Amino acid sequence: MLNQDGLGWVQTTFGLEPTWTKEPDVGIIAHIARQRSGGGGGDGDEKSQIDVTSHAKGAFNKLHEMSTTDATCLMRVSLPVDSRYKTESEVATLEFVRQETSIPVPSIIASDANNENELGFEWIMMEMMPGVTLRQAWRKMSWDAKEEIVRRLVKHQAQLFERPFQKIGNVFRQNNQSLEATMQRDRPLMDSFTLDRMVCQVFFWGHRLTYDVPRGPFTSSHDWLKARLQFVLADQQRLLST
Repeated sequence: MLNQDGLGWVQTTFGLEPTWTKEPDVGIIAHIARQRSGGGGGDGDEKSQIDVTSHAKGAFNKLHEMSTTDATCLMRVSLPVDSRYKTESEVATLEFVRQETSIPVPSIIASDANNENELGFEWIMMEMMPGVTLRQAWRKMSWDAKEEIVRRLVKHQAQLFERPFQKIGNVFRQNNQSLEATMQRDRPLMDSFTLDRMVCQVFFWGHRLTYDVPRGPFTSSHDWLKARLQFVLADQQRLLST
């Protein structure tokens, strides 16, 4: 497997699982928040109080809540499972949804898709959205409220279906343009965004990032499924060779 700083893979009963070989430094997260949230980086800014607490975590990401007396935001720190591409696509996808639909998504304050930084991880700093997860609220909601939630979800899905791409892949900013350029509302859709390689578990799990298999974008479902089958064959060939 590739040497992915901060990321380790451990063998469990159910197969390989990702693990953090080092933890994001809370002090550095607070320092980045001071620099990137409009406060600058001077000595006076370093004295401003920013409380950093763990908010949530998943298989590849850890969310830290950063609070001051005036505002709260989140930093999403990511393992380098598909270095640079994962973070770049996540930022572009959020901006695509924000610009082209009415679906509520957090605004991006700043991001760094290169883990060769002071934190040692890729990260996205974003707006803290209000509310709680649907999983927390569902059992206590009235039937009418549940129906309204479903109607809204259908409306959101319909908006996405109205904006199809002609290939299968992940959303990226066109020609690596800056976040600020992407957010310009007067730019046509495809001048701002494009589809490129797939960034998903099937394509980067464990050894798979090292396989010589097409990663897209794919022009047909046939080519997409063929690539997925090539990963299965490569897995079996690796096992037979060990």
